[in-house]
Amino acid sequence: MACNGLIGEIERCTTVDGPGIRTIVFLKGCPLHCVWCHNPEHLEETILIGWDGKTCIGCNRCLQSCPYEAIRLTSEGLVTDLSICQRCGTCVRFCPAMSRKQFGRYMTVDEVYAEINRDKVFYDTSNGGITISGGEPLVQSSFTQELFKRCKESNIHTALDTCGYADEQVFIDTIEFADLVLFDLKQLNQHVHKKLTGVPIEPILKNLMILERRNVKTWIRTPIVPGMTDDEENVKAIALKIAPLQCVTRWELLPFHRFGVEKYTQLGKNYRLKSLDPPSSDHLDRLQKIAQQLCPQEVYVR
Repeated sequence: MACNGLIGEIERCTTVDGPGIRTIVFLKGCPLHCVWCHNPEHLEETILIGWDGKTCIGCNRCLQSCPYEAIRLTSEGLVTDLSICQRCGTCVRFCPAMSRKQFGRYMTVDEVYAEINRDKVFYDTSNGGITISGGEPLVQSSFTQELFKRCKESNIHTALDTCGYADEQVFIDTIEFADLVLFDLKQLNQHVHKKLTGVPIEPILKNLMILERRNVKTWIRTPIVPGMTDDEENVKAIALKIAPLQCVTRWELLPFHRFGVEKYTQLGKNYRLKSLDPPSSDHLDRLQKIAQQLCPQEVYVR
């Protein structure tokens, strides 16, 4: 039986999220709800429909074509009643200005692999490969494992981009097929972590130690969000946590940005951090120096 996955997006020929030239497969669904998340379209394990009011030409073809009458015209523009909308995508197909966008589609492992394999020559010449991201890939662990297996059969480098929050056995079964794990450590204070992400830190730290025991090459990634994760105490705590780990070869500090604001608007969601400024370069330099002084792994600001 074909293994289906709910794919948010496939991004080809990128140089982030792992070494070399890569294809990133974004899966939908995530157990965390980080305050700063810039991929709101991937949080829910369901198809979503977005609307961009800036490019809408007001033809009302989406309203007229909706078979469930879920779209109505108001003084604030077109509004979709999500309790009625079936995410069928009819409005997307009928929109001439492409102001409607569907976030998510079901694909088989074979279909996704065919997309990945198109760029194998680039992986081979750059030491690149595939990265499965999200959302959280471990929410769709069976699909992630099957896709990794297909890639390993073709000697394509595999990287798992994960928040680390998952059942231990699911985690073990998935990292078996990963050449590299990009592992988030956001905030080590357990109370603050729960407040910012909605989940406890303990399962994440247990899975980090699984990576160490199994000697899986790991890059740690920390979002630097002003007032939430950017304090020196947090950076020092993470540095001391990862310093003795042999599996960790790199630590990336990821500055907060507001690139996701438009997606929140398109989905009709409120983004609480839309007025928050990114951290200054001076502050990032200071955190990088603190981190590098406390751990032997190379520390990068990306």
